[in-house]
Amino acid sequence: MASYVEAYSKYTRVDLFCCDLENRYPEAHELFRYDVIGISCKLGSLSFIESIYAACQSSKNSKPLIFGNLLATYAHKEMAQLFPFAFFVVGDGEEPLLRIVRHVENGNDASRLVSLTRSDPNIHHPLHGKEKNVVPSKTDINSLQQPRRSNIGILTAMSAQIQIEGSRGCSWNKCSFCSIPGTMPDGWAPIDEESIIQQIVEISQSGAGYPHFTDSDFFGNDPMRATRLALRISEEKRLGRINPEMEFYFNLLTTSILGGFNVRKEDCAVALMAWKDAGLTEVFIGIESGSKKQIQRYQKASTRIKNLAAIQMARQLGLSLDIGFIMFDHASSLEELSENLNFIHSANLDYHPSRLTHPMRLQMGTDVVASFDGQLGDLDIDSLSFSYAFQDPTIAKIVAMLIDVNHHFSCWTEQQQAVFHSSDANNTEKFEAKYRLGKFRKIELSFLKSLAESPATVYCPHAETNLVEQLEQVTLP
Repeated sequence: MASYVEAYSKYTRVDLFCCDLENRYPEAHELFRYDVIGISCKLGSLSFIESIYAACQSSKNSKPLIFGNLLATYAHKEMAQLFPFAFFVVGDGEEPLLRIVRHVENGNDASRLVSLTRSDPNIHHPLHGKEKNVVPSKTDINSLQQPRRSNIGILTAMSAQIQIEGSRGCSWNKCSFCSIPGTMPDGWAPIDEESIIQQIVEISQSGAGYPHFTDSDFFGNDPMRATRLALRISEEKRLGRINPEMEFYFNLLTTSILGGFNVRKEDCAVALMAWKDAGLTEVFIGIESGSKKQIQRYQKASTRIKNLAAIQMARQLGLSLDIGFIMFDHASSLEELSENLNFIHSANLDYHPSRLTHPMRLQMGTDVVASFDGQLGDLDIDSLSFSYAFQDPTIAKIVAMLIDVNHHFSCWTEQQQAVFHSSDANNTEKFEAKYRLGKFRKIELSFLKSLAESPATVYCPHAETNLVEQLEQVTLP
């Protein structure tokens, strides 16, 4: 974003401030010297946003305050009630932010910006009125600039995760629980291959060894492009421009492994082998369910059999797996719970370190919310999700119990995950962390299986206590 605005504006310099790295919020006097203040409103950032907004208001700062990212995109009207002097960028932020910067370069202040952006389809302001129809912006993928990684040295020293973007959108684009179709209706868009290679070279030269691609669908509908990237990385490793020990992680659809929808299985296999040779060690696969009816409700591009086949093929390549799984949705039944547990056992995921017991998050901007056939609760702006009731009261009781238990152990599980995703941890440390977390997950799944077989036991007053006591045996030093 910073490099994009600087590349296409006349005079603007963009300074970056990362509160997580600085371990503080910027002071009002620091903000006052800028002509435009932009805030990335990611999930869980509402308290941070409130602090920055209050600082700007306390200093009587009339400079434009721009909110972007997820909260601004999906809840701009709700956010506008909390922050009545802010501008909200909806969708990709690069081009709308650039338009605002150009207005400011031409001498316009915040009050003048309100009228200048009234007809802008991607920018909302409370004074524009609730009736204004704002649509998500979509940046021309070919105009993107190399991201500025001014904090990469600090991140590397902290062994923090280094992220890189290889594409936007999704080639399937139909999952009912996913918000991507609403902001990327045209599907998958790949970023320039040479740009990706140059970013990996830069990350490697900083000393980082394990970048994570943020793409929702890394292969998209072009596995041959993925092959070209992998071969280039292998060549750059051979030439010494990329650390030969650098490893990679990215997200795949089942169709990225098995083929389908005009993608040949043979091309997928070649791409996976090339990436394995280039340093790919782990992939995320959004399996989500092993129940036929549930898979249909989720509108996944897969089946139970295909999910099993994708897991098996990834394992045959020697890849570690990070599994996405939505065990419960509002219509879940005990029968579907049993089907999911049987699938997990068939896929040999009983001791898998990923949490497989998540309930669905009903997020704004998804098909499942638009077509929800139950009673939606209030919107939690900070998570962009609605509360909802489960149709089966026993399922509701089980889900509530699992949420409480996982919250109780959240610090411990996050510590284990940090170890096996760290570039600093050795193989023994990673193995031990995965082993401990796998034992934890197995106890949770076994407990679920007992409840599915004897549902009345969920109402036992000591059921949750018994589960916590079993899990504590794993978490003790």
